[in-house]
Amino acid sequence: MIRVAIVDDERHHRQVIRHNIDYLENVIDENIIIREFESGEALLQSLNEGFHIIFLDQMMPSGLSGYETAKQIRKTDKSVVIIFFTAIRELWEDGYSVQAFYYLTKPIEEEKLRKVFGRAVNKVREERNPVTIQTMSGLHVFDIRDILYLKKNQRYTDLYYFDRETGEVMTEKLRTPIKTAENRFAEYDFVRPHISYLVNSIHIKRIIEENRDKCLELVTGEKIYISRDRVKSVYEVVMKSLDKRTYLVFP
Repeated sequence: MIRVAIVDDERHHRQVIRHNIDYLENVIDENIIIREFESGEALLQSLNEGFHIIFLDQMMPSGLSGYETAKQIRKTDKSVVIIFFTAIRELWEDGYSVQAFYYLTKPIEEEKLRKVFGRAVNKVREERNPVTIQTMSGLHVFDIRDILYLKKNQRYTDLYYFDRETGEVMTEKLRTPIKTAENRFAEYDFVRPHISYLVNSIHIKRIIEENRDKCLELVTGEKIYISRDRVKSVYEVVMKSLDKRTYLVFP
């Protein structure tokens, strides 16, 4: 599944893009979910939906411009594909600083739009990172970016992940000890703040201090205590992961 956002204050332009994506859905053999927004502010309030591709009008008469919206997006999301469209070619250079994938010129040429969208879909597919995990309910394939953390549960390990179908955080139980899981997930920059947790560092919002103890604050709002002997190693992994931030931002 690929989630697409179309942001433009003009309904006509949103409809042109939607029409072409609907046409391509069967061609590329991919389930596509489309959401339309009339402003950058409205989009920013819905980033928790986990968009893979964002079509963003560069010039909107009120509120945030497309460029200003993109700057806000890039604070938490390094990988989402941003495609600008504008009637003013001089604005193209603004896209470089926010890693724009492409610029489309208004009026939008349908053939060019379809080619660009196809390339964007290929980029999203290439960056997916599926992992197969045996849980107590069966064999599951997760995108590594959807896994929040693992938690020790007596002789078992609970895996908490974001379910894109329901929009909720779900749990699967593993027979694997958390120490074994730590070894497997090491290459993905998971961090062990203390003996009971293994956390995906891309979902760490910040490190805070409470009652003289350090804690991880996740994008879900959850807080996880950091053992004092692990503070240094946690900082090292979090800093290493800064350039790999995912598009997922949970409410």
